[in-house]
Amino acid sequence: MKVLYVVPNLRIAHGVASYAMNYYRNIDKEKIHIDFFLLKSIETPYYDEIKNSGGKIYVLPDYKSNLKKAFKYIDCILKEEKHDIIHCNVVNSGIPFLYYAKKNKIPVRILHSHGTKSAEKKWKEIRNNILSPISKHYANTYFACSKMAGDYLFKGKSYTVINNAIDIERFIYNQDIRDSLRKELKVEDKFVLGTVGRLCEQKNPKFAIKVFAELLKTNPNAVYWWIGTGPLDNKIKDYVHRIGIEKSVFFLGNRTDVNQLYQAMDVLFLPSLYEGLPVAGIEGQISGLPMLVSDTVTHEMKITDNVRYITLDKSLDEWVNEIINISKQTNRNLDIQKLIEAGYEIKASTQKLSDKYCDLIKSITIGR
Repeated sequence: MKVLYVVPNLRIAHGVASYAMNYYRNIDKEKIHIDFFLLKSIETPYYDEIKNSGGKIYVLPDYKSNLKKAFKYIDCILKEEKHDIIHCNVVNSGIPFLYYAKKNKIPVRILHSHGTKSAEKKWKEIRNNILSPISKHYANTYFACSKMAGDYLFKGKSYTVINNAIDIERFIYNQDIRDSLRKELKVEDKFVLGTVGRLCEQKNPKFAIKVFAELLKTNPNAVYWWIGTGPLDNKIKDYVHRIGIEKSVFFLGNRTDVNQLYQAMDVLFLPSLYEGLPVAGIEGQISGLPMLVSDTVTHEMKITDNVRYITLDKSLDEWVNEIINISKQTNRNLDIQKLIEAGYEIKASTQKLSDKYCDLIKSITIGR
């Protein structure tokens, strides 16, 4: 069976990329071959990993300069490679992929919802609300990362929730790793607040920096780590410099050791404007981290008592008080069984996805 994953990119700390790679690593490659089609190429170590495992990577030509060329390339790949399934993890940009998949008789065409909002800006939201029904029209199967994300995009239609599962063993809390890493990074006596995610509007980075700046007034010994990169890199770094807290804020970029960095943090901070179900939220819980999360993030993510939600319209002082209060929740050795039973263990989840692929192929073939 051949499956084509359509994803925005394979940037480290990108939620959709993390989701895709977690399943790719654990799929039985003797039975299911997975290739990737990217909207944009961004430097990442995932490329070598995929190619070394036998997967192919296709990158969409710049559609802004030559839309006809981009569409022709999609049509050509889908015609020549003869995939059995296209698993499209982009909604609005998914239109040409799903259209040409149908044109080239790819039997299973999956549209996967990873969000609960189509855009940050109103005009983009209006545009995307016009485009998304077209993607849904050309798909014949719907997936979602959470019930909230599924209900948002598919509105009463039938869909399957595929959990943002992870390799639990890599993230379980380890005191020795914490002590060693905090010493190495010279934060032994610091309070470490951390965020994992792209530097983009959705993740609300400017607000996050404002909250941290307020926290510094209470605890000048605090530091803030932002793990991940994105389109707001320069803008947010300039803002940090402008308000004079650059000695306390560290932009760690795209890291392959995020599982260890969680160990060294004291609180994970996710003040997103919206989310489907953030992979970082599951990783953080497995690491036993106290987490403060905006209430725009689905409550389906809360599996342990370490997660606390707060509304974005609360004052900066209230956010700081919540960070301080939840940081006192010091038991990091959690009952991992809760996360396994909730369906976030990657091996069991990958088997579920594999079975679903096989069932879809069988049902659509029989229905012909």
